[in-house]
Amino acid sequence: AAPEIATLLLNSGCHFAESADPRRQQRLKVFQQGIMAMQLQMERSMTDIASSTGRPSIIVFDRGLLDGKAYVGDAMWASLVDETEASAPGFEKPRKHITEEYMLRRYNMIIHLVTAADGAPQFYKWGKTKDDSGRDVIRGETPEQAIVLDEQTRKAYSNHPRLVVIDNGPDGFQAKLRRCTEAILAVAMEIHPQHQFLGNKIQKLEQENAQLKSEIELLRSRR
Repeated sequence: AAPEIATLLLNSGCHFAESADPRRQQRLKVFQQGIMAMQLQMERSMTDIASSTGRPSIIVFDRGLLDGKAYVGDAMWASLVDETEASAPGFEKPRKHITEEYMLRRYNMIIHLVTAADGAPQFYKWGKTKDDSGRDVIRGETPEQAIVLDEQTRKAYSNHPRLVVIDNGPDGFQAKLRRCTEAILAVAMEIHPQHQFLGNKIQKLEQENAQLKSEIELLRSRR
């Protein structure tokens, strides 16, 4: 799975501006611009690398481009969208701006894991802590703030045709992960049916077998 960009920045020494900072809005915008630029590049790079293998691949991103909408006001979000290019900066003229529709189309599905603060507060971790995989993360939101941001994030992706919401059931976190995995595999099978993958694999093996037979016949003819 791809890492969360905000956590990478925070673990690298970046800091959120304090509420009393007179330049807070400006710094917040710069921070969000950095996140969007890095998110886009990471998505493009990982997709290119996965495509180069020639094999069906599943890439899971910890966050998506629209997550930022939950953390800024409407005016700043509109400005961020307007100033972010859909292609590498300077490569296309006139510039192509990203749109929310463009962002949604980048993902085959959206899985929204409801924050533990909503339904399993005893497991919600905040401050500088470790996630369930043991990775260092920084979560500055109180449980109450986390619930509000969670709802805003879900709303940001509400127009995606494959939005799957996984709440905190009584069967614990492992069951939550299992439901997440099942949802991902269901969409993967829908987009890349197994029989199609096997058919391509068989075709490739047949081609390799034919090539091998040809080489064997050539070697025999030289005896």
